[in-house]
Amino acid sequence: MENLNEKHKELIIRMLSGEASEVEISKLNQWLQASEQNRKYLEEYKSLWNLKLKSPDDIIINSEHAWKKVSTEIEQLEDVKPAYRTRTLFNNFFYVVSGIAAVLLIFLGLYILLPRTMETEMITHEVQSRTEEPLRLADGTTVLFKGPAKLLYPENFGKNNRHVRLKGDAYFEVANQNENPFIIELQEVNVTVLGTSFYISQSMETNSVEVSVLSGKVELKSLAEPMKSMVLSKNERGLFHTENQDFTKEKITDLNFMAWKTGRLEFDQTNLQTVIESLKETYQIQIHARDNLSDLKLTARFINEKPEDIFKTISILFDVEVLYRDGAYVIERQD
Repeated sequence: MENLNEKHKELIIRMLSGEASEVEISKLNQWLQASEQNRKYLEEYKSLWNLKLKSPDDIIINSEHAWKKVSTEIEQLEDVKPAYRTRTLFNNFFYVVSGIAAVLLIFLGLYILLPRTMETEMITHEVQSRTEEPLRLADGTTVLFKGPAKLLYPENFGKNNRHVRLKGDAYFEVANQNENPFIIELQEVNVTVLGTSFYISQSMETNSVEVSVLSGKVELKSLAEPMKSMVLSKNERGLFHTENQDFTKEKITDLNFMAWKTGRLEFDQTNLQTVIESLKETYQIQIHARDNLSDLKLTARFINEKPEDIFKTISILFDVEVLYRDGAYVIERQD
């Protein structure tokens, strides 16, 4: 039986680390075939080698000191009877595992606590009116605000964390990162996406959150009742009711709700009362109808038009008059 000399130790370590050449592996195999004891040596080294653990952030815990200590003890025990040597190796193995486990728990604790600490270090971006230029986040995601809104976001996202908080209405184009979902925290509901574009509208009056998906796929999940969730795909709109924590879904039949961003309004036999609501929402203006105008149907397309020009078209097409009084437009039928 050959003794475990420095040459064999080096071959074992190079093999375990994946650095051994074919010639070295061949020499090691010849040595292993020489005796059962040599194969036991290899198994002992394999067990110790597996103690090279990693923390959650791929920080390698250095066990070189423990490795050298165990290696030295193996040499010292070569001439000791097998039963005692096995028991001593087991005890040494136990102590090494305990020490490394303690270090690993420290790293794991830091890993769990660190994201929560980072979440408190958020940048606050607040706007009082509609924005023309989008806000660009560190990952390439862009955000366009429809009106008064507040967005809290970190200066840089973590490897496994893209988390922001939104109050108000905004349009998102989320940069695609398959392994790193983008999470938007709203009032009592989270919106989780990978890479998509969608519009979020929050209403304090109706205690609801509305998410309209223009591309990709998103998931809405209740914060109070995490088991309640809903997945939305392209051209679907989801409504979350905060009072009863319920979800409803519907198909998007027109894109006029995005006219504030696209500048495009399209109507196809749409009653004038509905047209007025779209104009109010798009231009954030006050419009009062003195008469019931739902019997009047409008078919038209407006691209980047001013509201005054749209009202002129309506006046020409229908027997109505549009006046501007006290900061609001007034529409009434002509006698």
